[in-house]
Amino acid sequence: AGGIFHQPLAAAATSQGIWNPQMLVLVSILSTAFLMHFNAPQFYTELSPAKLQLAEEARDKKLKRFAAVGALGFGIASLQYALVMVFGFLTFGHGTQGNLLLNYAGQDKLAAAARV
Repeated sequence: AGGIFHQPLAAAATSQGIWNPQMLVLVSILSTAFLMHFNAPQFYTELSPAKLQLAEEARDKKLKRFAAVGALGFGIASLQYALVMVFGFLTFGHGTQGNLLLNYAGQDKLAAAARV
């Protein structure tokens, strides 16, 4: 059972409750994925109107658009990460490794390409 690239999963580590040291891998990946603060000034200036001297009302409107664009971007990224985590867990269960791609067999060419 399983398929051409199936490898039996190693026995899951004993349950440590809600905290698991391997969660630090997830924290590291998410913190890297959500780095954008150094680009924020450039993103803000690229929103129209791009005049240096903006009226108070136009500046407030631009700031609200910037907040909406930022929230939308982070929301989409969060949804993508959540879907990968959920479907990764549903696929590999409690034996899921911190790096989801390491669960796939070494012979799986698509997984090998994704690791690069």
